[in-house]
Amino acid sequence: CGTDGNGIQLFRTNTQGDPRILNGDDNRIRSLDFMPGNEQMFAAGTGGKIILWDLQSGRGREFATASSAVDALVVSGDGKWLAAGTRDGKILVWEIENPDQQFTLREDAGNSVFALDFNAGGNLLASGDLNGNVVVWDFKSRSVVNSLRGHSARITSLKFSPDGRLLATSSNDGSVLMWETANLNTQPVVLSANSGFIFSVAFSPDSKNMITGSTDENRLVLSPTRSEYMIGDICTTLDRNFTTEEWNAYVGTDIPYEDTCGEAPSIGIKRPENE
Repeated sequence: CGTDGNGIQLFRTNTQGDPRILNGDDNRIRSLDFMPGNEQMFAAGTGGKIILWDLQSGRGREFATASSAVDALVVSGDGKWLAAGTRDGKILVWEIENPDQQFTLREDAGNSVFALDFNAGGNLLASGDLNGNVVVWDFKSRSVVNSLRGHSARITSLKFSPDGRLLATSSNDGSVLMWETANLNTQPVVLSANSGFIFSVAFSPDSKNMITGSTDENRLVLSPTRSEYMIGDICTTLDRNFTTEEWNAYVGTDIPYEDTCGEAPSIGIKRPENE
């Protein structure tokens, strides 16, 4: 947990007790991410310094310095790349084993970058900015794969699903959008169970569910990511198919209607064999 003035708090999820505190030269932490293996962690604050922490010893060393506050940090799944989004509108990318091989992927002064994520394959990087733009990059070739428009306010969080099939984006406009990565030109699925500012999105490890958090009564909302997963939950409590009206209300008009629970059993009359 990165705090505003008290450094980094490290909690052990399998035990109770006070967190371990990591203090650096800038304790106003804005972003952090673990390296694969969880023995090291990158963190950055308002001063723009990116610190690589050794979690065994609790010591940190300066990895790089950005030109302004770093509001987003993400490590690729293979641990080879680090990307940072800055307050002054840059996306910076480093090869972790060779940090001198740093390049600027994007520069848009005044349009801060608040969200970044690599896909599981490690070939794509998604970014979200102050103006509500979501861009999917082929970061190694430094080219834009697609620019996604659907939000009307600052992007607060975005995540690729672990299976790589979906990209979820959240915004201060109160919406969560789910995009199919195989065809980013199709309209996204809109999730509206939260209200207010939505600050975070996260997928379950099997990619079947997504959790969103917002200012709406401090609650987390769990949503299935695909209609077939939703249908499985529905059929445990419902012994008939949805009507068209129910489908439109609870699943959505953007998803074609289908039988929710298969063919309903029929009640017939057993005739004598000699008839």
